[in-house]
Amino acid sequence: MTQMQTSQARRMVGFARAMQSSASIAGPWEGSMKLDRRRAVRMPATGGLLATWRDGRGRMGLVSLDLVDVSDGGLGVTSPRGITIGARLTLRDRTEAGAWGDAVVVRRRREGQGWRLGLRLGSARAA
Repeated sequence: MTQMQTSQARRMVGFARAMQSSASIAGPWEGSMKLDRRRAVRMPATGGLLATWRDGRGRMGLVSLDLVDVSDGGLGVTSPRGITIGARLTLRDRTEAGAWGDAVVVRRRREGQGWRLGLRLGSARAA
């Protein structure tokens, strides 16, 4: 990872932490998705996010997401909707206005009554 990529990853993790409603990030977590190819360690996290999304077929929507874990450059979330891989999202904290950022769905799988999504973060922005 280059110095620029490392700096961007740190900003993205900072963004994810800023969006959490209950800033509870613990130690490394073994509960990550089984198709995990990441080099970065995932840290469990809790909080709520609001996301607008748009997929390649022109479908779009608004969905409430629950944060599960955070890593350099990505988030694990649960969703009541199975958003298509490749869909682009705009994220913000569910409980307060503040930082927002964008992400792309890179993984999804059915989990209980909802979906588990893997998101690759883009850029963080101030409100």
